[in-house]
Amino acid sequence: MTRVKSWFSRKRATTQSREEHARPRRRTATGNETSITDVLPDRQRLLAVSTYVELVLSQELQDLVEDETLVAERGRIEQASTAATARHEQLATLLGRDGNDPVAAMAEYRGAVDELMGHVLGRTALERLLSCYLIAGFAHDTARGIADLTPGQDDLVSALNDDVDESAMQSSLKSLIGDDQLVSDQLAMWGRRIIGDCIVYAREAFGVRPDEPVGEQAVREVEKFVSHVVAEHTVRMNSLGLSA
Repeated sequence: MTRVKSWFSRKRATTQSREEHARPRRRTATGNETSITDVLPDRQRLLAVSTYVELVLSQELQDLVEDETLVAERGRIEQASTAATARHEQLATLLGRDGNDPVAAMAEYRGAVDELMGHVLGRTALERLLSCYLIAGFAHDTARGIADLTPGQDDLVSALNDDVDESAMQSSLKSLIGDDQLVSDQLAMWGRRIIGDCIVYAREAFGVRPDEPVGEQAVREVEKFVSHVVAEHTVRMNSLGLSA
């Protein structure tokens, strides 16, 4: 597996350490963008971010395999980690085929992922597993949606359509939650807590930030896109019996 020093190999990042990672290069906003297609990230950035997301998820899931409080679901969590690792390697191969160094590309574009995970990692093993499940789904939906809007991205869409890891995490979480209402309430609150950071992540995938001008029509279309991704987040929460 391609290795990049990830957020998970450090202690919780400070604001200063997060700022040491330069924001990824993107097109310069002018305020004249007329549609969502004018603010789509290029293929290199989309592939690099997706590849790094899978690396981060596979490492976090592998850590959870060793957590004694999740021992009853160790097999399925390991299955999810293995699936994320396989997808990471598949996406890294696509980066290489495009003439990019996968490690260098991930290092360049990792900032948004590190910042997101720095906010939504979770405090308990169950929260961490829920975060992996929700972040995987949110990141996959965002990347798939962007790829669907861009010609020539069938290979990326195909790699992201395999949901073995999400299915395994969903089954594990259902089993671990069971009929415990206290656990259910705590995880529902955590799922609602992290959605705001996920929305920021999706917007920034298009370079939509408060400090940069983007055309109003483009912003409206991005918000419609984000609303669809949030709706899928709600479906995932509901599938676990958690109120979104």
